[in-house]
Amino acid sequence: MENFEEYIKDRWEDQKGWYSNKSKSAKKWHLRFQITIIVATVLVTLLTALGIKEIDVKSIVTSIVASLVVVLVSISQLMKFEEYWIRYRTTAEALTKEKVFFDTLTGPYSNSENPEQDFVERVESLISVEHQTWFQEIKKK
Repeated sequence: MENFEEYIKDRWEDQKGWYSNKSKSAKKWHLRFQITIIVATVLVTLLTALGIKEIDVKSIVTSIVASLVVVLVSISQLMKFEEYWIRYRTTAEALTKEKVFFDTLTGPYSNSENPEQDFVERVESLISVEHQTWFQEIKKK
């Protein structure tokens, strides 16, 4: 196949890097939100346990922190950090697995008459499935 090395460099490596980086970013945001939610929830519990009888600073702080928890949970669900982290990581790993199979001529490439063409078709299929999933989610919103 002509330009196969260019395809590996310009398409496969680019897509593999993109999915890997997006996965890392989504994971970081997911963990940040989850940790903040946990800390804020514990803080609400502690402030509530202190026994607030009337409106004072403690009750105001408790209300603010409880509201923060609701906001953080809502943003986390809206942004789907965990879902994207898992999906992007899955796609990045599938692209890596495909390259290993190709490099070793194993799996779907063991009896292939044209492994380079098969590789391109399989990689594009993986990317296409991810794009279709993303598009379907956008249509739902």
